[in-house]
Amino acid sequence: MTTMPGRDPKLALDSADSFRSLAGRFVSSIRMHVNYAWQDALADLGGLVASATNLTLAVEIYLKTLYILLGLQVPHTHNLAAPILWTTEGGPGSTDPRLRRSRMPFS
Repeated sequence: MTTMPGRDPKLALDSADSFRSLAGRFVSSIRMHVNYAWQDALADLGGLVASATNLTLAVEIYLKTLYILLGLQVPHTHNLAAPILWTTEGGPGSTDPRLRRSRMPFS
C-alpha cells in the first residue's frame, strides 16, 4: 500500500486516538442513566464542550488517516465526508474506485 509522501498514518492514528481518549474521560464520568446523564453533563459544561470538540477532531483525523492510507490527497478543508459519500453528481458512490459505495449510508 502506498501512502502520501511525508504523511505518517501511524502518527495520525495515534493523534486521533488521543483526542478520542480525552473525550472518553468526560463521557465515562457521567452516569449512564437517562435521568442523570444530562444533569451531570450540565454540571460540567466546559467538559461537555471540550468532549464534543475532541470527538469531532478525532473523527476528522481518522478520516484524514483513511485518505493517507489510500494514497489520496488529504483535503485542507473540514468537509471530509463529501468525497467519500457522494459523487460530483450527488449520487451514491465516489469517482475514486477505492472509495466507491453501492449505496448511501442510512438510506
